[in-house]
Amino acid sequence: MTLLMGHSVLEQNKLHQAKRQNADAHLKEVLVIGGLGRMGKWFSQYFQSIGFQVSIYDIKNEDLPDYYGRHPDIEKDLDRYELILIACPISASAALLEKMAIQEPRGMVIETASLKSPVLSGIKAMQEKR
Repeated sequence: MTLLMGHSVLEQNKLHQAKRQNADAHLKEVLVIGGLGRMGKWFSQYFQSIGFQVSIYDIKNEDLPDYYGRHPDIEKDLDRYELILIACPISASAALLEKMAIQEPRGMVIETASLKSPVLSGIKAMQEKR
């Protein structure tokens, strides 16, 4: 079973890699905020595998794989994304949501913190703008 599962994972990874290399510019765009953290990387890979063009915003200054774009300024140009996923530390999420509410992004915003009370002010700010 281990051999079968290992082979299956390798084959799936090959398919996902091929999709990433052949991504078209007309695909829907998603922004993953905190895309260089563990959860952010997982979501970035997932969205890429289902056909989204993925851009990443992160305070870390690491190199990105060629198939991801970098979103350089969180205070600009959020309207181009159909989906914005926040995968940053919960301590930064409320302030980030409040900043984003001012811009009124047109796409869906998903906040991934398991506890909502620390980010409630940011969620309310986003709701008021919708």
